[in-house]
Amino acid sequence: MDIQIFKDNKVIANLIENSKNESHEITDEVLKQNFIILFEFVSDYTECSTGPIKECKQRIRGRQLNLTFKNSNFYLSSSPCTHFLYENKNQTIKNNYIYKDFSVDAFPKTVKNYLEDLKTENFFSAEEIQERELIIKNSGKLVVDYIKDIKNIDRTNIKGVYLHGNPGIGKTTMLKTLANEAAKRDAKVFFCTAPDIIEKCKEQFSKNSNSSIPYIDQMKKADILFIDDFAGEMVSSWTRDNLWYIILNYRMNRKKLTFMSSNFTFYELDKIYNINKNNKEIEVMKVARLKERITTLTTFVTLMGKQSKRT
Repeated sequence: MDIQIFKDNKVIANLIENSKNESHEITDEVLKQNFIILFEFVSDYTECSTGPIKECKQRIRGRQLNLTFKNSNFYLSSSPCTHFLYENKNQTIKNNYIYKDFSVDAFPKTVKNYLEDLKTENFFSAEEIQERELIIKNSGKLVVDYIKDIKNIDRTNIKGVYLHGNPGIGKTTMLKTLANEAAKRDAKVFFCTAPDIIEKCKEQFSKNSNSSIPYIDQMKKADILFIDDFAGEMVSSWTRDNLWYIILNYRMNRKKLTFMSSNFTFYELDKIYNINKNNKEIEVMKVARLKERITTLTTFVTLMGKQSKRT
């Protein structure tokens, strides 16, 4: 068979063209030496177009055959095809969530999308919109800077945000947006709503009372942790001392980026987590050490807005 069939393939033609200025140029002789693998490629190669995956014509549906050239040899590999990506636009984000309690397909928004939506926002005042723009930009930068330095054990401590404000003003939306942004950038993310994750931890504990609770380990070790509705749970000494303190202390000691949202101010946490009135001094100390971890990990930010508004 004539090697012209290879030259007529646009993928191989591009590789030939790009090799002309390289140390290993793709000559006719190289094409002949790699005849078997090139013949396999041109026989199986199909270029997908944008559309539902049911229209995919690949031999393995959803997988595109790729060809690369290195050191005088051709190599075959595969990757998600255009049809797969069309139906799985948010796959990268999904893959980087250790845990999440929302659907990425239902809420795929990242920082760029959030800022675009703010331009047409009509629920909030101009001042409130400007504030949200500033918070999401600054928080997004924290995420980007942290991920760039994520493997450096000597990295400086980058504080996340403790976002406080009335219910229903968009705190959860902001946290989900930042979580998606982090996952999109290949950070391993854990996103939870405090009351829900506590119930799940209790379920795990009841089933495995003699072993560690996987959710707690995952929250401790996630690259970036997002806790929504903090202090909104049914508070107990167990949640305070055996859950939140352990998780936040671990993350503080390892300078792990953490974001939290709450309907309660930082000072209201004293009342909420001061549980046993008979041991006042001990309770004050335990609440203080929890709050110290929060202040080390986050910067307190108040979000303006009246109740029952949405971004």
